[in-house]
Amino acid sequence: MTLTRTAGLWLVGIAALGVAVRVLVLIQFPTIAHPDEVFQYLEQANRLIDGRGLVPWEYDAGLRSWLLPGILAAVMWVGLWFGPSPAASMGAVGGLLCLLGLIPVICGFSWGWRSAKLPGAIAAGGLNAVWFEIVYYAVHPLAETFATAALVGGLYLVYPFTAGTSQRRLFFGALLLGLTIALRLQMAPAVLVAVIVVGGVRRLQPYRALVPGIVLPLLAIGLLDWISLGWPFRSIVMNVYFNSVVGVASYFGTSPPWSYVGSFMHSWGPLAPVVAILALAGAYRLRLMFAVAAIIFLVHSALGHKEDRFISPMLPLVMTLAAVGSVMMVEHVRSAQWRAVLRVLLLPGWAVASLMLAMLPANAYFWRMGRGAVMADRLINAAPQACGVAILPGSRWPSTGGYALTRQDIGLFSGGGATASPAALAASNYVIGFDQVDLAADGYQSVACWIDPRFRNATPQRMCLWQRPGGCTTAGAEPLAATIDPDLARMLGDKFRTVSH
Repeated sequence: MTLTRTAGLWLVGIAALGVAVRVLVLIQFPTIAHPDEVFQYLEQANRLIDGRGLVPWEYDAGLRSWLLPGILAAVMWVGLWFGPSPAASMGAVGGLLCLLGLIPVICGFSWGWRSAKLPGAIAAGGLNAVWFEIVYYAVHPLAETFATAALVGGLYLVYPFTAGTSQRRLFFGALLLGLTIALRLQMAPAVLVAVIVVGGVRRLQPYRALVPGIVLPLLAIGLLDWISLGWPFRSIVMNVYFNSVVGVASYFGTSPPWSYVGSFMHSWGPLAPVVAILALAGAYRLRLMFAVAAIIFLVHSALGHKEDRFISPMLPLVMTLAAVGSVMMVEHVRSAQWRAVLRVLLLPGWAVASLMLAMLPANAYFWRMGRGAVMADRLINAAPQACGVAILPGSRWPSTGGYALTRQDIGLFSGGGATASPAALAASNYVIGFDQVDLAADGYQSVACWIDPRFRNATPQRMCLWQRPGGCTTAGAEPLAATIDPDLARMLGDKFRTVSH
């Protein structure tokens, strides 16, 4: 991509805007998008660093690759050079996420430049910088977040393919596309479509770079699984087995094929058809973007278990298409004066629309989900006298920050079931209680409470932080463990008892 000096300055400014927005969200709206963010990734990375961490059944079964926890562990370890955990380690993770979040911004700017010169570059880069859902997912360490960065970066390197495209560029683009599959297996059909569109059906030369690039990350995952889980590709095989054969994915809920359409209508309101029409218009100039986004949408719509985060990798592609489409609409305005005005207003208009949608009550869960767990841990970590934390009831551990967000000298304990365990209360001078837990009679005072909307249409949960004076006596207290729901345990049987820890 060859940019003019003016375009280069715009790119720097929009990239700075993208970083600023993401940092603002990290600081002002600390949330947990999904328990997987903590317990499948951050918690396991924490185990690699200091040995502390809850072990969910997926790691017993070898269902999860250690790729993402390993990446996060390296980043968290570097963060510890600058201060104590968890503030420094989480700060380092946040820094990495902000940098990865620039990939859609820069690539969107480039695609916009190729498709509609500077107006298209400003609109596409800027929309990827400020669109509320793109920003939201970009600041959470989920597999989908890393897969988004790899997918967009890979597509940028391989598309558009021309006669002058170097084999090296194709190879490195394919490496990122292979990494996309390694991070999230369900992205394989979209990557396959991208490779076929780029390589064509009558040319062999592109595939000499594309195929090795795709295969190498997958072989690396096989080797990593062999070293960490006992045999090659175990995480992939177990993922397919448990979710498709045993039916674990369905256990967590199923939705009809049209559910994602409803999700977009819910989040975008009356703007949903506008985005769809503009994205279709943009597809005229960026056909591969549309094809990949469509395959992601269709494949995930066909799967029974659906979560909005699963299709988040398509958002930068859709918004790039919509931005280019909006520029194309402006180009058809006959009046030169109005065209000039609309070009100036295009990015501010998109930014205002994004902000208004983000502020809708229907989208409040984006900015409040898991906030209580983060804020409770911050209050506990800031208290020098904190020595133990009980979770009451202990079965609500997925709604907490685990060891990853807790100061290293503080123990975590299961507070019991319907009633508090005396041993747990003796071991903990802080308690995170859910629902109607009241510990005033046990000598605790309420510090703060939060209402967590959880997932869309789910029943909100109430979380309160309780504190008592004095120290901690750990004798007889039950350490917090990653327990399994009884119904899920019956479904799994003994199949998941395959890895000792």
